[in-house]
Amino acid sequence: METCEEALTEYRKTKIDVNRLKKQHLQDMSALAVEAEITQNGTNGAEEDTPMNDGSELSDTSGGDHSSVTKRKATKKQDMRVANAKARGAARAKQAQQKQALAEHRRLDEEVSKLERRLESIEREFRQHVGGVRAKPLGKDRFYNRIWWFDGLGCTAANNPALGQYGTGRIFIQGPSEFDLDILKRREDGVDARRLEEEGEEGVLGSSDWAAYSTVEELEEYVAWLNPKGHRELALKTALTKWWVPITAGMKKRIAELNAYLKLPDARRSSRNKGGPGHDISQQPYMQWKNRRALTHNQ
Repeated sequence: METCEEALTEYRKTKIDVNRLKKQHLQDMSALAVEAEITQNGTNGAEEDTPMNDGSELSDTSGGDHSSVTKRKATKKQDMRVANAKARGAARAKQAQQKQALAEHRRLDEEVSKLERRLESIEREFRQHVGGVRAKPLGKDRFYNRIWWFDGLGCTAANNPALGQYGTGRIFIQGPSEFDLDILKRREDGVDARRLEEEGEEGVLGSSDWAAYSTVEELEEYVAWLNPKGHRELALKTALTKWWVPITAGMKKRIAELNAYLKLPDARRSSRNKGGPGHDISQQPYMQWKNRRALTHNQ
Protein backbone atom coordinates (compact mmCIF):
# COMPACT_ATOMS: atom_id res chain seq x y z
CA MET A 1 0.00 0.00 0.00
CA GLU A 2 2.87 2.39 0.74
CA THR A 3 4.31 1.71 -2.71
CA CYS A 4 0.94 2.44 -4.29
CA GLU A 5 0.60 5.70 -2.35
CA GLU A 6 4.06 6.82 -3.48
CA ALA A 7 3.26 5.93 -7.08
CA LEU A 8 -0.05 7.81 -6.91
CA THR A 9 1.73 10.91 -5.62
CA GLU A 10 4.19 10.78 -8.51
CA TYR A 11 1.37 10.30 -11.02
CA ARG A 12 -0.44 13.34 -9.62
CA LYS A 13 2.70 15.47 -9.97
CA THR A 14 3.37 14.18 -13.48
CA LYS A 15 -0.22 14.84 -14.51
CA ILE A 16 0.03 18.45 -13.29
CA ASP A 17 3.27 18.98 -15.24
CA VAL A 18 1.88 17.41 -18.41
CA ASN A 19 -1.31 19.47 -18.22
CA ARG A 20 0.70 22.65 -17.67
CA LEU A 21 2.88 21.91 -20.72
CA LYS A 22 -0.19 21.04 -22.80
CA LYS A 23 -1.83 24.34 -21.83
CA GLN A 24 1.30 26.27 -22.84
CA HIS A 25 1.44 24.50 -26.20
CA LEU A 26 -2.23 25.29 -26.86
CA GLN A 27 -1.64 28.97 -26.08
CA ASP A 28 1.37 29.06 -28.42
CA MET A 29 -0.68 27.36 -31.13
CA SER A 30 -3.41 30.00 -30.81
CA ALA A 31 -0.85 32.80 -31.13
CA LEU A 32 0.74 31.16 -34.19
CA ALA A 33 -2.66 30.67 -35.82
CA VAL A 34 -3.44 34.38 -35.39
CA GLU A 35 0.00 35.34 -36.70
CA ALA A 36 -0.35 33.11 -39.76
CA GLU A 37 -3.82 34.52 -40.52
CA ILE A 38 -2.65 38.13 -40.22
CA THR A 39 0.37 37.43 -42.41
CA GLN A 40 -1.78 35.73 -45.03
CA ASN A 41 -4.24 38.65 -45.14
CA GLY A 42 -1.39 41.13 -45.32
CA THR A 43 0.23 39.47 -48.32
CA ASN A 44 -2.89 39.42 -50.50
CA GLY A 45 -2.08 41.44 -53.59
CA ALA A 46 1.42 42.28 -52.39
CA GLU A 47 2.96 40.51 -55.35
CA GLU A 48 1.10 42.68 -57.86
CA ASP A 49 3.12 45.40 -59.50
CA THR A 50 1.85 48.94 -59.34
CA PRO A 51 0.39 49.75 -62.74
CA MET A 52 2.18 52.41 -64.78
CA ASN A 53 0.60 55.04 -66.96
CA ASP A 54 1.30 54.17 -70.57
CA GLY A 55 0.18 57.49 -71.98
CA SER A 56 2.92 59.61 -73.56
CA GLU A 57 3.69 62.93 -72.03
CA LEU A 58 5.62 64.04 -75.13
CA SER A 59 2.54 65.21 -77.01
CA ASP A 60 2.00 68.10 -74.58
CA THR A 61 5.59 69.22 -74.44
CA SER A 62 7.64 71.29 -76.79
CA GLY A 63 10.82 70.09 -78.39
CA GLY A 64 13.00 72.01 -75.91
CA ASP A 65 11.47 70.20 -72.93
CA HIS A 66 11.70 66.74 -74.48
CA SER A 67 14.98 65.86 -72.83
CA SER A 68 13.93 66.81 -69.28
CA VAL A 69 10.56 65.07 -69.60
CA THR A 70 12.22 61.87 -70.78
CA LYS A 71 14.63 62.05 -67.87
CA ARG A 72 11.83 62.58 -65.33
CA LYS A 73 9.87 59.71 -66.81
CA ALA A 74 12.86 57.37 -66.62
CA THR A 75 13.49 58.38 -63.01
CA LYS A 76 9.83 57.77 -62.15
CA LYS A 77 9.92 54.31 -63.72
CA GLN A 78 13.10 53.47 -61.83
CA ASP A 79 11.58 54.57 -58.53
CA MET A 80 8.52 52.43 -59.20
CA ARG A 81 10.68 49.41 -60.02
CA VAL A 82 12.57 49.85 -56.74
CA ALA A 83 9.30 50.20 -54.80
CA ASN A 84 7.85 47.11 -56.46
CA ALA A 85 11.01 45.14 -55.75
CA LYS A 86 10.84 46.12 -52.07
CA ALA A 87 7.15 45.14 -51.94
CA ARG A 88 7.90 41.75 -53.48
CA GLY A 89 10.74 41.22 -51.03
CA ALA A 90 8.50 42.10 -48.09
CA ALA A 91 5.80 39.74 -49.42
CA ARG A 92 8.30 36.89 -49.73
CA ALA A 93 9.51 37.56 -46.19
CA LYS A 94 5.94 37.47 -44.88
CA GLN A 95 5.24 34.24 -46.77
CA ALA A 96 8.36 32.69 -45.28
CA GLN A 97 7.24 33.85 -41.84
CA GLN A 98 3.79 32.36 -42.42
CA LYS A 99 5.30 29.07 -43.58
CA GLN A 100 7.49 28.95 -40.47
CA ALA A 101 4.49 29.72 -38.23
CA LEU A 102 2.44 26.93 -39.82
CA ALA A 103 5.30 24.47 -39.46
CA GLU A 104 5.67 25.37 -35.78
CA HIS A 105 1.90 25.05 -35.35
CA ARG A 106 1.99 21.52 -36.79
CA ARG A 107 4.90 20.59 -34.54
CA LEU A 108 3.08 21.82 -31.44
CA ASP A 109 -0.07 19.99 -32.54
CA GLU A 110 1.91 16.74 -32.65
CA GLU A 111 3.35 17.49 -29.21
CA VAL A 112 -0.16 18.07 -27.82
CA SER A 113 -1.27 14.71 -29.26
CA LYS A 114 1.68 13.02 -27.55
CA LEU A 115 0.82 14.72 -24.26
CA GLU A 116 -2.81 13.59 -24.54
CA ARG A 117 -1.66 10.00 -25.05
CA ARG A 118 0.63 10.42 -22.06
CA LEU A 119 -2.30 11.63 -19.94
CA GLU A 120 -4.36 8.59 -20.99
CA SER A 121 -1.49 6.33 -19.94
CA ILE A 122 -1.21 8.13 -16.60
CA GLU A 123 -4.95 7.68 -16.02
CA ARG A 124 -4.67 3.93 -16.63
CA GLU A 125 -1.65 3.60 -14.34
CA PHE A 126 -3.34 5.75 -11.71
CA ARG A 127 -6.43 3.53 -11.78
CA GLN A 128 -4.24 0.45 -11.51
CA HIS A 129 -2.47 1.70 -8.38
CA VAL A 130 -5.46 3.32 -6.71
CA GLY A 131 -7.12 -0.11 -6.68
CA GLY A 132 -4.30 -1.33 -4.47
CA VAL A 133 -5.17 1.27 -1.84
CA ARG A 134 -8.93 1.52 -2.01
CA ALA A 135 -11.70 0.59 -4.41
CA LYS A 136 -14.31 3.23 -5.14
CA PRO A 137 -17.34 3.05 -7.42
CA LEU A 138 -17.53 5.23 -10.50
CA GLY A 139 -20.46 6.99 -8.87
CA LYS A 140 -24.08 6.73 -7.74
CA ASP A 141 -27.34 7.33 -9.53
CA ARG A 142 -30.49 9.06 -8.24
CA PHE A 143 -31.46 6.05 -6.12
CA TYR A 144 -27.93 5.71 -4.70
CA ASN A 145 -27.18 2.55 -6.68
CA ARG A 146 -23.40 2.20 -6.77
CA ILE A 147 -21.83 1.70 -10.20
CA TRP A 148 -18.64 -0.36 -10.35
CA TRP A 149 -16.11 -0.99 -13.09
CA PHE A 150 -13.49 -3.41 -11.78
CA ASP A 151 -11.25 -3.69 -14.85
CA GLY A 152 -7.71 -2.50 -14.17
CA LEU A 153 -8.16 -2.00 -10.42
CA GLY A 154 -5.07 -3.06 -8.49
CA CYS A 155 -3.66 -5.09 -11.38
CA THR A 156 -2.11 -4.67 -14.78
CA ALA A 157 -3.85 -2.25 -17.09
CA ALA A 158 -6.49 -4.68 -18.29
CA ASN A 159 -8.56 -1.72 -19.38
CA ASN A 160 -6.34 -0.87 -22.36
CA PRO A 161 -8.47 -1.33 -25.49
CA ALA A 162 -5.43 -0.86 -27.72
CA LEU A 163 -4.10 -4.19 -26.43
CA GLY A 164 -7.46 -5.93 -26.66
CA GLN A 165 -7.48 -6.51 -22.90
CA TYR A 166 -10.33 -6.55 -20.44
CA GLY A 167 -11.06 -7.80 -16.94
CA THR A 168 -14.72 -8.49 -16.25
CA GLY A 169 -15.95 -6.77 -19.39
CA ARG A 170 -19.06 -5.56 -17.57
CA ILE A 171 -20.45 -2.74 -15.47
CA PHE A 172 -21.76 -3.87 -12.07
CA ILE A 173 -24.56 -2.22 -10.12
CA GLN A 174 -24.64 -2.57 -6.35
CA GLY A 175 -27.85 -1.70 -4.54
CA PRO A 176 -27.93 1.34 -2.26
CA SER A 177 -26.69 0.96 1.28
CA GLU A 178 -29.15 0.99 4.15
CA PHE A 179 -27.76 4.36 5.20
CA ASP A 180 -28.29 5.88 1.74
CA LEU A 181 -31.78 4.42 1.48
CA ASP A 182 -32.70 5.91 4.83
CA ILE A 183 -31.47 9.35 3.70
CA LEU A 184 -33.36 9.04 0.40
CA LYS A 185 -36.63 8.11 2.12
CA ARG A 186 -36.30 11.01 4.55
CA ARG A 187 -35.78 13.49 1.73
CA GLU A 188 -38.53 12.23 -0.56
CA ASP A 189 -41.89 10.56 -0.08
CA GLY A 190 -42.94 7.63 -2.23
CA VAL A 191 -39.40 6.54 -3.07
CA ASP A 192 -40.32 2.85 -3.27
CA ALA A 193 -43.12 3.53 -5.74
CA ARG A 194 -40.88 5.75 -7.82
CA ARG A 195 -38.11 3.14 -7.89
CA LEU A 196 -40.59 0.49 -8.96
CA GLU A 197 -41.87 2.73 -11.73
CA GLU A 198 -38.46 3.78 -13.08
CA GLU A 199 -36.35 0.67 -12.43
CA GLY A 200 -38.95 -2.04 -12.84
CA GLU A 201 -39.67 -4.91 -10.49
CA GLU A 202 -36.49 -6.80 -11.38
CA GLY A 203 -34.38 -3.64 -11.42
CA VAL A 204 -34.99 -2.62 -7.80
CA LEU A 205 -31.90 -3.71 -5.87
CA GLY A 206 -31.54 -4.11 -2.13
CA SER A 207 -28.43 -3.23 -0.17
CA SER A 208 -26.97 -6.71 -0.68
CA ASP A 209 -28.11 -7.15 -4.30
CA TRP A 210 -25.93 -6.92 -7.39
CA ALA A 211 -26.69 -6.68 -11.10
CA ALA A 212 -24.63 -6.10 -14.23
CA TYR A 213 -24.74 -4.52 -17.66
CA SER A 214 -23.09 -6.84 -20.17
CA THR A 215 -23.74 -5.12 -23.50
CA VAL A 216 -23.04 -1.67 -24.88
CA GLU A 217 -26.73 -1.22 -25.70
CA GLU A 218 -27.75 -1.81 -22.08
CA LEU A 219 -25.15 0.66 -20.87
CA GLU A 220 -26.19 3.27 -23.45
CA GLU A 221 -29.80 2.96 -22.30
CA TYR A 222 -28.72 3.42 -18.69
CA VAL A 223 -26.58 6.49 -19.50
CA ALA A 224 -29.50 8.02 -21.41
CA TRP A 225 -31.63 7.52 -18.29
CA LEU A 226 -29.21 9.53 -16.14
CA ASN A 227 -30.13 13.14 -15.47
CA PRO A 228 -27.05 15.40 -15.79
CA LYS A 229 -28.85 18.18 -13.90
CA GLY A 230 -28.28 16.26 -10.67
CA HIS A 231 -24.86 16.39 -9.01
CA ARG A 232 -24.56 12.64 -8.44
CA GLU A 233 -25.68 11.61 -11.90
CA LEU A 234 -23.63 14.33 -13.59
CA ALA A 235 -20.50 13.04 -11.84
CA LEU A 236 -21.42 9.45 -12.72
CA LYS A 237 -22.07 10.31 -16.37
CA THR A 238 -18.77 12.18 -16.54
CA ALA A 239 -16.91 9.17 -15.14
CA LEU A 240 -18.60 6.78 -17.58
CA THR A 241 -17.83 9.12 -20.48
CA LYS A 242 -14.21 9.36 -19.40
CA TRP A 243 -13.76 5.57 -19.50
CA TRP A 244 -16.31 4.89 -22.25
CA VAL A 245 -13.85 3.60 -24.85
CA PRO A 246 -12.16 0.95 -22.66
CA ILE A 247 -15.45 -0.01 -20.98
CA THR A 248 -17.29 -0.63 -24.25
CA ALA A 249 -14.22 -2.22 -25.86
CA GLY A 250 -14.05 -4.70 -22.97
CA MET A 251 -17.76 -5.49 -23.30
CA LYS A 252 -17.44 -6.14 -27.04
CA LYS A 253 -14.32 -8.25 -26.55
CA ARG A 254 -15.98 -10.35 -23.86
CA ILE A 255 -19.10 -10.98 -25.95
CA ALA A 256 -17.01 -11.86 -29.01
CA GLU A 257 -15.00 -14.40 -27.00
CA LEU A 258 -18.15 -15.88 -25.45
CA ASN A 259 -19.76 -16.25 -28.87
CA ALA A 260 -16.62 -17.87 -30.25
CA TYR A 261 -16.51 -20.23 -27.26
CA LEU A 262 -20.16 -21.26 -27.69
CA LYS A 263 -19.52 -22.12 -31.35
CA LEU A 264 -16.80 -24.63 -30.41
CA PRO A 265 -17.65 -28.36 -30.44
CA ASP A 266 -18.45 -29.78 -27.00
CA ALA A 267 -15.27 -31.89 -26.91
CA ARG A 268 -12.97 -28.96 -27.66
CA ARG A 269 -14.89 -26.68 -25.32
CA SER A 270 -14.51 -29.02 -22.35
CA SER A 271 -10.83 -29.60 -23.05
CA ARG A 272 -10.08 -25.89 -23.22
CA ASN A 273 -11.94 -24.94 -20.05
CA LYS A 274 -12.33 -27.55 -17.35
CA GLY A 275 -14.32 -25.08 -15.29
CA GLY A 276 -16.95 -24.50 -17.96
CA PRO A 277 -20.68 -25.04 -17.65
CA GLY A 278 -21.64 -28.51 -16.51
CA HIS A 279 -18.32 -29.20 -14.79
CA ASP A 280 -18.61 -30.29 -11.16
CA ILE A 281 -16.07 -28.13 -9.32
CA SER A 282 -16.89 -29.89 -6.03
CA GLN A 283 -14.58 -32.70 -7.17
CA GLN A 284 -11.60 -30.37 -7.36
CA PRO A 285 -8.99 -31.03 -4.61
CA TYR A 286 -9.28 -27.53 -3.15
CA MET A 287 -13.06 -28.04 -2.73
CA GLN A 288 -12.52 -31.26 -0.72
CA TRP A 289 -10.23 -29.67 1.87
CA LYS A 290 -11.40 -29.93 5.47
CA ASN A 291 -10.08 -28.42 8.67
CA ARG A 292 -9.24 -31.75 10.33
CA ARG A 293 -7.80 -30.04 13.40
CA ALA A 294 -11.17 -28.42 14.08
CA LEU A 295 -12.96 -31.72 13.46
CA THR A 296 -10.68 -33.55 15.92
CA HIS A 297 -11.14 -30.81 18.51
CA ASN A 298 -14.93 -31.02 18.25
CA GLN A 299 -14.86 -34.81 18.67
